[in-house]
Amino acid sequence: MADSNNDVLRQIDGSWRELQSALAEVPGDRVEEPGVVGPWSTKDLLGHVTTWEVEMMANVQRVVDGLEMKRYPDVDAFNADASASKRAMSVEDLWRKLSEVHGETVRFVSALSDEMLGREEVEWRIRIDTFAHYREHAEQIRRWLAPEPRPSRAEPDSNHLC
Repeated sequence: MADSNNDVLRQIDGSWRELQSALAEVPGDRVEEPGVVGPWSTKDLLGHVTTWEVEMMANVQRVVDGLEMKRYPDVDAFNADASASKRAMSVEDLWRKLSEVHGETVRFVSALSDEMLGREEVEWRIRIDTFAHYREHAEQIRRWLAPEPRPSRAEPDSNHLC
């Protein structure tokens, strides 16, 4: 669990930078190429990350207001619907929205008291929808971009007939 507002903000910032670095490695002509995460492209991930930052803020605000967090009984269906709703947006608009929502996320978390951040469900929601989420997708992007391993010269070519 994070100790304070500043600790949480440092974690958000560090993993946000990781995600931004991974996204910057994606060549422009591959941004809409599927396969980064299942059928999703990098473009789809931009909308996905934005969606979950918005959900985090809404859920934590519910706790601040004395309500329970929203439940996601079928997170895969939620993700599919959210992705479909953003599919028509341009890559540029998705980047702009991601940046805008991330700024709102940082301001929102900055305004939370250490007491609120110390609540287990709040810490969990922030973690899974921000810094752990950014790291997860940064790693997936990098794996997707990594070249396929090729057999070394020392390995026999299984297609070669002697």
